[in-house]
Amino acid sequence: MSDRIELPEPSGPFSIGVIDFELKDASREEEYAPGTNRRIPVRAWYPAAATSGPTRPNAKPMELEHQVIPFLKMIPTETDITALFDVPTHGHEDAPPLSGPKRPVLIFSHGGFASPHANTSLMEHLASHGYVLFSIGHPYVDSATLHENGDIITSDPSLFADLMAKAADPAYLAAFVAPDPVERLEATLVNCAETKLAAQFLVWEDDFIHVVDRLSKGDLPAKAMPLLDIIDIDRIGTFGMSFGCSGAAAAQRDERIKAAINLDGGLFDPDMIDRDSRVPMLIMHNDLATLPGGKPHSEFSYEKLETAGTRPDIIRVEVKGATHLAFTDLCLTPPELRTDPVLAAAFGSIEGRRMAGIVHDFCKCFFDHVLGNEGSGLNPAFRANYPEVVDIDLTHVREWAATSPQPGFMSHRHVQIMNRLLADDTDSKAAAAKLPRVHVLAYQLANGPKGETVWWQMRFDPEEGLSFTLTEPDGPADLTMVGDWREAMQDFIAIRDRKIDAAALRLKSVGDETFMTRTAEAFAAGMKAATIPATIPEA
Repeated sequence: MSDRIELPEPSGPFSIGVIDFELKDASREEEYAPGTNRRIPVRAWYPAAATSGPTRPNAKPMELEHQVIPFLKMIPTETDITALFDVPTHGHEDAPPLSGPKRPVLIFSHGGFASPHANTSLMEHLASHGYVLFSIGHPYVDSATLHENGDIITSDPSLFADLMAKAADPAYLAAFVAPDPVERLEATLVNCAETKLAAQFLVWEDDFIHVVDRLSKGDLPAKAMPLLDIIDIDRIGTFGMSFGCSGAAAAQRDERIKAAINLDGGLFDPDMIDRDSRVPMLIMHNDLATLPGGKPHSEFSYEKLETAGTRPDIIRVEVKGATHLAFTDLCLTPPELRTDPVLAAAFGSIEGRRMAGIVHDFCKCFFDHVLGNEGSGLNPAFRANYPEVVDIDLTHVREWAATSPQPGFMSHRHVQIMNRLLADDTDSKAAAAKLPRVHVLAYQLANGPKGETVWWQMRFDPEEGLSFTLTEPDGPADLTMVGDWREAMQDFIAIRDRKIDAAALRLKSVGDETFMTRTAEAFAAGMKAATIPATIPEA
């Protein structure tokens, strides 16, 4: 009985080279190691000149011990699968790049708590067809990163613990599958704001952008410099699996990136919500029938809500029979091991090589069309070969958005809408610019909906303008309005219904009593720009 995967033979015409190196971002301090710079391990796969001899192991002994086995042990099975990835690849280590025309560039990231070994077959497939790929690692979130100086950095255990704690909370999960889109959208925004892992998603976006920076500047370590001779810096795509969909988010921030793919990735960046993607995208989901509620986690992302699912260059599909982990090389687990019910459930019912072929072919076809202007893209003729791949319909999102749903008062969605209005408002920015420094107005409300203290902030920043947050200020606010949450909600309803005026609010002011006078112009301009209908909870 085989206890290992077998990487499929790459179908392209080119031999494959592979090289490992490391980039250091001198502009960023590593938050986990103050005083040091962010380090990004890179494994590059590329078309190589004629090669011979042994190929690189998928996982060398140290990689197997520190990166692969800890990742595999996260799967709660009694079957020994620790040797699954202990196989040869088709890549020749440090082989010279194939000279010839400039080739498109793809930057890839695996999922959180995983490592570059999880998607080797996809890297090889695309490299054999002429792409130059840079698969990047992320210290403190990967299962481990191995560095050139010998450092071994394992993942921060608190990140996974926080994720599991939330997954064990029935109320947290129920919000994601609620019938009401308002609740699901709010749950998504809460996840972006309150999950410890979410902050790392933005770090990963910056990792992608730093790689683009280095390629654009022609600044690679000496051993990787020959790759610069074969890349076309004007044809860059980003993609990733699971948490690696941070690459798709990076594409929204960096105009040098021309296309992006999200392989079953969740959402941890609120800027992706209710906004049109600036690049063509392919979003592939696992079988939605296996998910409670059956809704895709990208339903609110990459397009405006009122037109969700209508852009022809934003392609959303689900793969029937696929699970989340089926988007990795774990789908290639031998059939005899998949008789284990835990592994069968983890890797899905779709046959492994068929699943790998679907991901390989869809990624190649999409990037060929967008980056290379080749072929007809994911058109009906291509799609006819893959009946397991089904379009996702977002009619329900458009119909809901057409009702102009009100956000909950001072919910994450309410704050998001207000902040976007303020970001585009010149009057409030001009008024804030007159202030000599940042000013903060805070609300501290006891006995919130869950018995907690509820915080709101309104920031007046001379450089950035006005903004709201739902967090406690880092330091003392200029003025804090202190009271009881339920009383405050009752008073806001009464003000809305014109039964009382604002002076009657049952809130005690603590701090600088001249604050409202000094910020009056900016406050008035902000209220004019960002006051929108919102549903105040009945306390």
